[in-house]
Amino acid sequence: VLLWGAAVFLLGSWMALGQVATGEGVQIQIIYFNLETVQVTWNASHYPRSNLSFHYKFSRDEAYDQCTVYILQEGHTSGCLLDAEQQDDILYFSIRNGTHPVFTASRWIFYYLKPSSPKQVSFSWHQDAVTLTCSDLSYRGLLYEVQYRSPFDTEWQSKQENTCNVTIEDLDAEKCYAFRARVKAMEDAYGPDTYPSDWSEVTCWQRGETRDSCPEPRAPPKPKLSKFMLVSSLAILLMVCLLLLSLRKLWR
Repeated sequence: VLLWGAAVFLLGSWMALGQVATGEGVQIQIIYFNLETVQVTWNASHYPRSNLSFHYKFSRDEAYDQCTVYILQEGHTSGCLLDAEQQDDILYFSIRNGTHPVFTASRWIFYYLKPSSPKQVSFSWHQDAVTLTCSDLSYRGLLYEVQYRSPFDTEWQSKQENTCNVTIEDLDAEKCYAFRARVKAMEDAYGPDTYPSDWSEVTCWQRGETRDSCPEPRAPPKPKLSKFMLVSSLAILLMVCLLLLSLRKLWR
């Protein structure tokens, strides 16, 4: 009895977290864009060329609504877009083939947050350092990451802060650097299944001024063959040829 009670308690806790799913042959992906729009897409391998319908609600006690904005792939439904601005709710949904449910689940939508890309990005240079700033998003629990590299670097270098005010030091003023930025959700605030934002546009800077691009470093010049070495090589080759001719005459 105690084991059964513990099992019921654990199952109830799991359901409360919105992680229950039933169904076969359907793979789903959820993205919560900037706490504004929820995108649910599916890959229904067992139901090719079928227009599956999507039904949802944000409260267990409500009736299901049907999706009004579908995503199509090759003329068939493959996802749904939902308005869900600043919601911290569980999404209950059912994917159906006609009236038959093929996948039913509940998910806490902010676990799948994808912040928007940094906006109004600006750079402030001071000697061998640069400070990148942008507009902070309206919600918390975020990290603002800046990556940079010069043509001499094989990989991007990274620095991140809790606000969009990131200073990178010890830069070489003579080098050209490429910069890009993005926003990430903190795992301890939103869990491990979030998505980073798309990268901002890459911007190139050198000596505190923008550049269209950073030129690739020039390859070192190939060593030229000196005249002395060339003449010496030809002389040695001529001597070898004469020696071979002499040996040939002797053998005759």
